[in-house]
Amino acid sequence: MKNTADNKLSKYIDKLYRRRKKTLFASLKRRKTESRKLKIFDIEQYNRELDEAEAAIERGEFSTHEEVMASVKELLQQKRNPTA
Repeated sequence: MKNTADNKLSKYIDKLYRRRKKTLFASLKRRKTESRKLKIFDIEQYNRELDEAEAAIERGEFSTHEEVMASVKELLQQKRNPTA
């Protein structure tokens, strides 16, 4: 027996007009294609990146919030006044 979500979805799709079914199908197909293009989550890679980031922080390779905000302000000023 179908679960409640499957049952509701099935009833909803049955009630759709033919044109809307085509649109829904195209949307689902597009999402499937897009999801294939996304990089699969790799926990080992994620953990390596965390280890690398922590090591960089321990070496002092980081920016404080104040430094980042000062850089952002400077970039915004340069964008507003490119010839200055």
